[in-house]
Amino acid sequence: MKKITLLVTILFLALCSSHAQTIEKQEVTSTVDSTKSITGLNPTHISLSLHAGTSGVGIATRVSVSNKIYFRLGYTLMPINYTLVTDLGGLKSNTDLSTNFNNTHLFAEWRPFNKSGFRLVAGAAYFMNATATTTLSPSDKYTVGNVVLTPEDIGKLKIDIDWKGIAPYFGIGLGKGFGKNLFNINFDLGAMYLQSPVCTVTGSGRLSDNAQLGTQLTKNLEDYRWLPLMQINLNFKIK
Repeated sequence: MKKITLLVTILFLALCSSHAQTIEKQEVTSTVDSTKSITGLNPTHISLSLHAGTSGVGIATRVSVSNKIYFRLGYTLMPINYTLVTDLGGLKSNTDLSTNFNNTHLFAEWRPFNKSGFRLVAGAAYFMNATATTTLSPSDKYTVGNVVLTPEDIGKLKIDIDWKGIAPYFGIGLGKGFGKNLFNINFDLGAMYLQSPVCTVTGSGRLSDNAQLGTQLTKNLEDYRWLPLMQINLNFKIK
């Protein structure tokens, strides 16, 4: 009889201990969930994205520190080259236009509304290169009075404009930074405020004496510092 009583007592204590552990786990889970709802913290998410827009094409990675706050680090480049055939008062020429923009950027994103994909985005980009170049090359002879000038006599004229440096950025985002699926699309609309441009003018032949135009051109373009950004992002969630 004593053995039976002892066995029943042991079983009762074991059941009580198991019930107490279950209650403790539920309390811990409830506390964690309550903390998440108050702070907005969630497990860190990471995604890789490909983007294309007015500032160029590139790649970025986005990391969440909460369900409302993300950070995005990326790289963008915009190489453009094309040639125009022009006729300036009878002077036929080929005008080569090229840009060489590339930057690395760090943006912070805040999603103020839980059920919305609207985001406020701010940060800065560092442009390692931010140049636009125009080169005018005569393609035919040009007559001034009784003097016939060959393209070599006339020479070439080259204009370089440089916005290299740090550019603050502010804009908005449309679409959630992290979707429910592994792939999602969102958009950015904003603007970068570039450095004041520095212009240089160089020439050859009869166009060689134009270096002073660089100073005047720099002054004329001093307010041309805004670079609009309209961009689509293709995001792949990896965590």
